[in-house]
Amino acid sequence: MPVMLGGLIFVAAIMVDIGLFYVNKSQMQNAADAAAIAAAMRIGNDRSATALASAKAYASSFANKNQVGRGDVLVADDISMGIWDYSGGGFSPGADVNNANSFQITVRRGGAASDGLSSYFSRCFGLNDFEAVARSTVVMSGASAAVGVPLALRAPGFGAINPKLTEVNPNFDGPCCPDDGVEFAVGDKVVLLATGNKKVTSHLALSFNPDNSGSGNHAGKRNYMYKLLNGTVDGVVMRVGDESAVHDMGLHSRNFRWHLEKRMLLADDDPKRCMIVPVVELLSNSKNGAGKITNKVRICDFVCVYVWKKMQYQVKNPNKPSKNLTQTVILGEIRNRRAATIGGGQTPSGAGGKSVTSTALVN
Repeated sequence: MPVMLGGLIFVAAIMVDIGLFYVNKSQMQNAADAAAIAAAMRIGNDRSATALASAKAYASSFANKNQVGRGDVLVADDISMGIWDYSGGGFSPGADVNNANSFQITVRRGGAASDGLSSYFSRCFGLNDFEAVARSTVVMSGASAAVGVPLALRAPGFGAINPKLTEVNPNFDGPCCPDDGVEFAVGDKVVLLATGNKKVTSHLALSFNPDNSGSGNHAGKRNYMYKLLNGTVDGVVMRVGDESAVHDMGLHSRNFRWHLEKRMLLADDDPKRCMIVPVVELLSNSKNGAGKITNKVRICDFVCVYVWKKMQYQVKNPNKPSKNLTQTVILGEIRNRRAATIGGGQTPSGAGGKSVTSTALVN
């Protein structure tokens, strides 16, 4: 009986220490989660060095308030901005802050600036304090919306294009993405529209009814889209993650060109020369076997595009190779972007506001 009783006391002592360890670890995880959300909410859309330093200090204060008397459990070196890859790649630190969509926080007990997790009975075996870490990653998700235009840009996954594009049907990968086929950056020139002097037109237009539903190619829908592009109505609100049909505007749609050219007649500093344009990515079933977009695409980002310049080229008529067409290309310049073009919900770029309205803890 004394031997059994001694064994039971030993097991009970170990279980008390293990239970205490997990209670402390849970409290550390709460501190890490609170700090991660605090960092994301504080930095918002302002990615300056000052804003980043403020976000780190704010996160540390939240962590320490959840671990009172434990020292500095979250130091600046344990706060990282980076990219959370929704496809399963996890968190990649060190990304340019203008493209980052997440924070990773590591709370430490037993580091150089904080005390360790104390034990009661393990001290009998020379185990006094334990080191422990708790890590939390938060994705900055934007629930704010942009009042949109039907004109859309392609995410880099669509591939590069030729600025002299003469395809009749824009649903075979119409414009546009940066020339190098990578993520959008401030200063990139993008093709908003390419049109010939007859019926050759190429661009990517999202399909909207007045109630923002359905698809088709009828005059009412087309006229409504022209009004959206012209800025005379603002009935379409777009959010990252929304899915939309692509409207086949390959023919008889030079009104799109006219509405863009009207913006170029405005003064250089007129705010109407800038548009919040959605960036779209393909879904697994967006294209049919012939390569045409017949199903919906998904909005994955927003960029602020300045309607910049019109250029003209002499190109071969795809229907009559012996004849030339005057190809007009309207270019835009990226003036603002914040979110990385990766699937899922990031902060809409250039849609206004200085705060992230929603956050998501991902691990």
